[in-house]
Amino acid sequence: MPPVFEAKQADLYFNVAGEEKPRKQTVSYLTEESSGENIVRFGQLIAQLSPDTLSSVVVIDKQRYVV
Repeated sequence: MPPVFEAKQADLYFNVAGEEKPRKQTVSYLTEESSGENIVRFGQLIAQLSPDTLSSVVVIDKQRYVV
């Protein structure tokens, strides 16, 4: 059975000066066609608008397998 696309989101993690734990910003409702490379570029663009430094990007891709 082929998987059925359900959702895609990205968690952007930023290093905050003076804090040990990174700050997480979630971006939901990404399209199925969104590539990891484009999502990272988007995170880098958001980082340019933020006083914090982007440390990592986690892409979550949800698929349903109907049995």
